[in-house]
Amino acid sequence: PSNEAAHRLIAAWPDWRVPAVVLHGPPGSGKSHLGAVWRAASRAVAIDARVLAIEAVPFLIGEAKAALVEHADEAAGTAEREQALLHLYNLLLARGGSLLLTAREPSALWPLGLADLASRMRAALSVRIDAPDDAPITTQRATPLPPTEAPAAAPKTDAPDEVAALRAAVGEF
Repeated sequence: PSNEAAHRLIAAWPDWRVPAVVLHGPPGSGKSHLGAVWRAASRAVAIDARVLAIEAVPFLIGEAKAALVEHADEAAGTAEREQALLHLYNLLLARGGSLLLTAREPSALWPLGLADLASRMRAALSVRIDAPDDAPITTQRATPLPPTEAPAAAPKTDAPDEVAALRAAVGEF
């Protein structure tokens, strides 16, 4: 329930009303997982903002109309990375594409020095994802299986199926 908005948002793509979305929350909250689900559905390229360089942007995205930028808040404060992120944003906007950024903090709190990038990030939709509630999982793990039962095999996850399941579970965003 606490992360329902984030799940609904990912499931609502490609019907986002904004070109950029920032999915923010603490480490281990599932940002990268939701990003991977979205990436599979959108056929986005994945980019790590910590190594982003302006000259590499056209090669990184190729003909893609969507990009997932992990650790986007770590580009803030570095002029070259900020310029590269702005270039990426503008290229995708010109293509009618989408940009999903993951970060620890909402983009309004990033110490951006580039005014054009700051204004675009303020206009981005920002959705918080919290750390998962592991209480039921911990309780379940603590309960031993009877000697005659074998543990069930882990289900195979296929991101496109997960997107369909998310869409079915939450409806339209």
